[in-house]
Amino acid sequence: MIFKYFKVAWIATPIAFSILVASASLVTAQTTPSHQALAVEPVPDSDISETTPVSSVAMGSKKGTNISTIAEDLLAEGTIARNSSNYIVWKTDELDYNLSFTELDLDWTFAQATEADSTDNSDSKSSAEADANNPLANFTAVNFQNYYIGDLTGPAGDANQFILRVAQPFRLFNVNWLGRLSLPVNTFPSPPDFDSKTGLGDLNLFTAALIDVGNPAISFGVGPLLTFPTATETNLGSDKWTIGAANVFFNGRSPRFQYGYLLTYEHSFAGNSDRDTVIWGAFQPFGIYQLGQCWYLRSVPIWSFNFENGDFNIPLGLGAGKVIQTRKVVYNFFLEPQYIVASEGDGQPEWQLFFALNLQFKK
Repeated sequence: MIFKYFKVAWIATPIAFSILVASASLVTAQTTPSHQALAVEPVPDSDISETTPVSSVAMGSKKGTNISTIAEDLLAEGTIARNSSNYIVWKTDELDYNLSFTELDLDWTFAQATEADSTDNSDSKSSAEADANNPLANFTAVNFQNYYIGDLTGPAGDANQFILRVAQPFRLFNVNWLGRLSLPVNTFPSPPDFDSKTGLGDLNLFTAALIDVGNPAISFGVGPLLTFPTATETNLGSDKWTIGAANVFFNGRSPRFQYGYLLTYEHSFAGNSDRDTVIWGAFQPFGIYQLGQCWYLRSVPIWSFNFENGDFNIPLGLGAGKVIQTRKVVYNFFLEPQYIVASEGDGQPEWQLFFALNLQFKK
């Protein structure tokens, strides 16, 4: 009975969270002006030259914040203008030094917008490091991931799962989406003699509609999930068609620590009638701590639950990774040992080693 209620909570949680996020976004959009006045530390006109970056002239409440992106948005809206010398024109209140775009009797302050991007390389670099581990990042991505399972519960021995994963952002019905396709290659012991067999596992596809929460550093997505019975051996897949939903959240506001989760639920609807019904859920919390110099610590386990027979597996892990950026590709290497702290049922991992190379292709 408790497990039944747990399954209901599993399904209801992403729905409730989606409604909460959407409601908060709507309230924010209705109550917050598109461009609020920000307290600034003014730069005397005599100190402004052709090489003065925008971030120095209009710093906002956070000293050194690069607001060139805001400037470009305002240019697109026609709120501010770029003159023939390629300067951004800002209206600055002399009395309380707030940025304002509604008053007319304000002095003009000039700064060259093109200089701002070069002054904020560290912020851009931090953002790229965070995006390297964001499952909803707006990049085409190819991942080569591997789980080596050192020991399985029951009479079986070790196992291995290699996953080829491709993610592609796209736009449909005026909504931004991210599609993710995963194809495993499994090596599992097979009864009755438990000799290892290798072959394709079941192909998994989910698409997440990206919900605008009013902050580009926060990603939230929800959408359908479908698993195809593509396994080449009986014990390497479920032999069932399953359908379900996925919910993803990633908070990258902090340049030091990013966190989030991936929540999935699926239920079989067709397939081999001799095989067990699939009612499966997985929760993947993730935390990323940036160490600097593109190194980071990570903990990204997957907690899996079989709602049909009550089996489950809960690992905890701690690993490290390195992000390498080039002009067109971001390379992300990591290694994360994981130890299972609680499990139920035969064939569950007791410890595993998760390592991968993830590639993101810049636009």
